[in-house]
Parts: sequence; C-alpha cells; structure tokens
Amino acid sequence: MMTLTPLVSIVVPARNLSNYIVETLTSIVNQTYQNIEIIVVDDHSTDDTRKKVLSINDSRIYLIDSYGKNGPAGSRNTGIQQAKGKYLSFIDGDDQIHPYFIETLVEQLESNQLAKIATVKFAWDASISDFNQNQMKKPNVKWQKIHKQQMFAGVTTSGHLISGMVFNKLYNLEMIKESGVLFNEDLQLAEDHLWIAQLIASKNSGDIFFFSPAVMYYKVNRGGSIIHTATKEMRAIEQEVNSLISRIGDNLNKRYI
Repeated sequence: MMTLTPLVSIVVPARNLSNYIVETLTSIVNQTYQNIEIIVVDDHSTDDTRKKVLSINDSRIYLIDSYGKNGPAGSRNTGIQQAKGKYLSFIDGDDQIHPYFIETLVEQLESNQLAKIATVKFAWDASISDFNQNQMKKPNVKWQKIHKQQMFAGVTTSGHLISGMVFNKLYNLEMIKESGVLFNEDLQLAEDHLWIAQLIASKNSGDIFFFSPAVMYYKVNRGGSIIHTATKEMRAIEQEVNSLISRIGDNLNKRYI
C-alpha cells in the first residue's frame, strides 16, 4: 500500500440505486488507498438506497441529501461544495472501481504537481466480477503526457479512450473551485460532457494532463439510466449542448494559434 497521505473526496451521486449501491461502495471502501472520504449524495431516492448505504459500517462514508435540482448535476455540485480533500473523484452509484484506482491516480498527480487531472480508461457494461484475481492486482500503468488541446479533443470526441465522462478521472479540488465551473442543473443529459469541456478549457486546469489506457473503472449498463430513457426533448437539448461544446473548442483553439 502506498504511503502518500492527501485526502481524496469521492462523490457518489445516487438515486434509487438500492440494487447497486452496496457493490459500488464495497469497491470504494476496499481501495488500497485508504485516506478517503466517501460522500454519498442522495437525490431524493424512494427505494432502499439510503438504508443500504447506512448498512455499511465505515466511518468514512457520509450520506447527505442533494440540495441542488433533481438529477446528477445537482448531486455532483453538492458533493463538490461538501468535499474537503486535496483531490476529488466522481463514482456513479451503480459503478465499480479497480482496487488500485484511487492509489494509481493519486500517485500520478502527486508525482506531477503541475498536472491537475489524471484519467484512466473505463470498461462499459462491466463489473469487478468479470475479472480474475490476477487482474485485480496492482497494474503496470503506463502514462501518456498530453496537452490542453489534446485533452479537450479527448473529452469531446465520441468514442475517444479518454472520454467525456467525468467518473474515470481524478481532479485537483482547489482547481475545480477556483475555476468556478459547476454542473448545469437545468440539464438532465450531457451535463457531464459540458462540465468536463468547460473545465478543460478553463485556464485553471493548466496545460498538462495524464492519461493511461489501463482499464480501472467499470461502468454498469443499467437499463433504467437516463442514457436509455432520454426523451426526444432531452436529445434535442443534448444537440444544443454539443454545439456549445464545439464553440468552446473553437475559442480554445484561437487561444493557441
């Protein structure tokens, strides 16, 4: 186990995830990096999500109510405001992470203080149970140093390994707060893509980022998620968000001409 000590805040948005939340939190409390606070932000759940969270006996888990608008944007904003760590990570309440996920990312950012964000690859429709014991050992991670425009392309290009998801990354929390970039709580879809694009484009995020193609985050393909249930109106708004992200990219490129 590593000996680095900075506190890491892990924000877990949850809404009606009683069938998943225990496995998610188990993968978090079993991290090799132990200096963490786990902030579970309940978004007005009507099932046994809260009961399941409270059933886990770990003093590092804090269950709080979202005081933002309904949806993951409000929950993540609540988590950011409550977080006390040097670093922050978002873990969706139905996903799972490799035992060395936090340790690997912290180690990289601690070794490269100019970098404010490090990211790894995630596997879609996967869980820890899909992998054997050897695959859960400490991986031999190879890092790629990338610059701002490359990182922006990575989070805004569909199918890119870096991805526009916010959960397979570790962030410097002070950088997030100084940037002033918050999740748009009026959006039910693509709020994460807009946030990460705005954050990367901000001057606060710096010019150096790190990416590893090591798979260390497991994204559950849950049928009831907003990705599968979005309305036509939501999809239309998503296209507007994509247009806004393109304009952000254009402005970023002008700064580097």
